[in-house]
Formats: sequence, structure tokens, C-alpha cells
Amino acid sequence: MSDWGTIGSKFDCASAELAQASSCRILS
Repeated sequence: MSDWGTIGSKFDCASAELAQASSCRILS
């Protein structure tokens, strides 16, 4: 889960960064 969380976090983080920076941290 850590591996997928890290990879997915990068993609989600990019989108979340535009919508909500907090989302990026939650996924991290």
C-alpha cells in the first residue's frame, strides 16, 4: 500500500494541488 500510496499521491497531489493542497497530504 505504501508503494501505491506514494505513486498515486504524486498524480493525485498534482490535481489536488490545484483543487485542495490538503488532499495531497491526506493521500501522502
